[in-house]
Amino acid sequence: ELTANFEEQFGDLSVTGLAGGNIRQEKFSRVSQSTSGGLSTPNYFNIAASIDRPNTSSAVSEKKVRSIYANTILGFQDKFYLDATARNDWSSTLPEDNNSYFYWSASTSLVFTEFELFDNLDFLSFGKLRASYGQVGADVGTYQVFTTYGTGTPYGSSPTQFVPNSLSNPDLKAAIKTTVEFGLDLRFFEGRLRTDVNYYEEVDEDQILSLTVPGSSGYTSATLNAGKFTTTGLEVVLGGTPIQTNDLVLDLTVNFHTYEAMVNELADGLDAFELEDAYFGLDLFAVAGQEWGQLKTDGYYGFKRVNGQRVVGSNGTWALEPNVDFGTISPDWNGGFIADLSYKNFAVSAAIDFQKGGLFHSLSKQFANYSGLGTAA
Repeated sequence: ELTANFEEQFGDLSVTGLAGGNIRQEKFSRVSQSTSGGLSTPNYFNIAASIDRPNTSSAVSEKKVRSIYANTILGFQDKFYLDATARNDWSSTLPEDNNSYFYWSASTSLVFTEFELFDNLDFLSFGKLRASYGQVGADVGTYQVFTTYGTGTPYGSSPTQFVPNSLSNPDLKAAIKTTVEFGLDLRFFEGRLRTDVNYYEEVDEDQILSLTVPGSSGYTSATLNAGKFTTTGLEVVLGGTPIQTNDLVLDLTVNFHTYEAMVNELADGLDAFELEDAYFGLDLFAVAGQEWGQLKTDGYYGFKRVNGQRVVGSNGTWALEPNVDFGTISPDWNGGFIADLSYKNFAVSAAIDFQKGGLFHSLSKQFANYSGLGTAA
């Protein structure tokens, strides 16, 4: 990595700059051997002593990313600030025509309490407005652009190779995440009371996903750029120092966060994408047009409900149905509370986290109900 820095003051204008580049190279290798059928000679720990043909495997991968970047920070009269960055990466794991991707960011802030208009407002000690726009790019792991063949068990004296289960994609391009934020920072009574409000929106596009394909294609999955995900959220922090003496200080902070993560679209012809496969049929999905993180019984059975109530079947037991939709794992809102107390050279802190909404899967509860040791919900 090589960087150059610049810093200068031009009257009321301060300028700080940085430009540079780096080369990151990753190399990975692995060799594994194990016996099959045990050792032919006890305590002779040599792979040649395997009773049957030993199990062997090896892997090698290399990746190189070359980057150039620049950053500049402008400040005017300690009131207005502008921070801008730009970066371009070239990744060896992307196709030659798409291996270059550019992303940038810009953020501004205005400390409005530095203006004379606020000089007589003794209760407002600090106020700042901020806004930012930023992008970040992401490449893919090794060997997902062109087909690579694996080595299988020899057939007699003839070596064998096999076609991978995942279909590579020579047209892959970098994924891009774009974030926009707006914020307000206020402090009152010399910082004894403070609040910070932040609104943001994140858009993920051209995500690199591994999607399931029909087995008739000769593959089980395919790698491609797909999907658009949008997350909007609001964060509020309120803090205060009700007690502040030379020896004793009590500081309290509470934060609140709510967000909505939507799946705007997936690949053409795809309405749902499996994110995680949990134990015994409960899966996590991204479903187009719904919130990210839907819990469903993928092909398995769940309790049939009418108006939220379970239904008894004709055999006297709970009626079941496949592909039950339970809802999302995303909470309605969450937050926390922190209390910091210090007395002379001693300090103690306490924290509480809270959350409303958001589903989760308890495997221990599932087995308890299955074995008759719990109460089914």
